[in-house]
Amino acid sequence: MALRLEAWLGEQRGRRAEIWLSQQMAYDIWHARQKPRPEIARVPGD
Repeated sequence: MALRLEAWLGEQRGRRAEIWLSQQMAYDIWHARQKPRPEIARVPGD
């Protein structure tokens, strides 16, 4: 999808595909952090 947006808008107006991917990743991480998470034990020795 990011490549399609880049091709449709052009690099000058829509930026490169990497920008679209980084925005999607930031949204995905934000969304995942909104959900409750179980406790995770750390690896012993580190």
